[in-house]
Amino acid sequence: MRSTRARAIVAMGAAALVAVGGGAGLASADPVATGTASSFAVSANLTDQALIPPTPTASVTAPPFGEDQDNTAVPIDASPLALDGTLIATAAVHQASDLPSTLGQPASAQSVEGPYNARAVGAVESLDVLIQDSVPGGQLLHAEAVTAEAVAVCKAGQVQYSASSEVVNLQIAGQDPLSGPLDDLVTQISEALNATPLVDVVDIDVNVVTQDANGASVDALVVTLLAAAGDPPLATLRIGHAEVSGVGCGGPATQCSDTQDNDGDGKVDAADPGCHTDGNADNASSYDPTDASEAEGTQCSDAKDNDGDGKVDAADPGCHTDGNANNASSFDPTDASEADPQSALPKTAETSGALPATGTSVATGAAAALALGGLALYGVRRRLT
Repeated sequence: MRSTRARAIVAMGAAALVAVGGGAGLASADPVATGTASSFAVSANLTDQALIPPTPTASVTAPPFGEDQDNTAVPIDASPLALDGTLIATAAVHQASDLPSTLGQPASAQSVEGPYNARAVGAVESLDVLIQDSVPGGQLLHAEAVTAEAVAVCKAGQVQYSASSEVVNLQIAGQDPLSGPLDDLVTQISEALNATPLVDVVDIDVNVVTQDANGASVDALVVTLLAAAGDPPLATLRIGHAEVSGVGCGGPATQCSDTQDNDGDGKVDAADPGCHTDGNADNASSYDPTDASEAEGTQCSDAKDNDGDGKVDAADPGCHTDGNANNASSFDPTDASEADPQSALPKTAETSGALPATGTSVATGAAAALALGGLALYGVRRRLT
């Protein structure tokens, strides 16, 4: 695990942008099979107490590939701390790479080119941070916008992560707005703090990025307030947090993940009952993006070994009306089940009504009754499968 931190008190180099699994400019993006994206707008601890839990939060884990999360919170008053503004948290994991970056400043651009398969954003618009009795005048921070974004994309079968953030027109204790590239902003924040009584009691980190092989995260602003220089932290604020992790690259898109209406029923992918294991398009948990066919209820044409007998579709006797996988004319691709009809009689007897030669004589009437019974059982089982 590595953590990259751009500090206000000790200025470091350029903004930390990370990529895992290779650089941008590889082959076109691939679909993903798994992934998690989560974010929150703000959190705060006052001494050892959780004054403001992560608020609001958004989290998406796929599969299934369902709805995106988008949550907004009203200003928070947790005296002696108050945060004003529009607090936003969003999270999305898509099988297709169709998520653009939300960052607007070129200097804050992600190191991995989009669009992306997974994206998390924690943001605050029109931010005001007030801390009574700890900051002269109560006004600590103001910013037009604070945005943290973490992303992931699959390219050429490899997952790539990136995380970055931006702060627009930041004011510290009423000082003139600070903005621009993050590495320049670090110096500006340090100079602004030096010009206020906060110089010895406030530490501000920007664009705090953490990465490992499984993901990336970022905090846009981390504000540490000290009772006095060298004392333990009195309060810690995290403003704008986003992370993505666990993204697994899938294979070529199937009919149930290619954004096409393959079976012509006017429904696409997750909206198509044929892409759900239970046939219910309203059940997000039953959506199977790996399903090879949008056709509804057709195990005999979905390119899968549904009954586990090692035979698929036309090669499975259960998909033939006569149970003979060598008879191409008896293949029924609309059959809802690959399961072979079970009967004490072989298929030839079930379809013709003739009894097999057993070496034992059976009265004609009994033979007919047995044959009819076999047909009746066969019919019931075909309806139930």
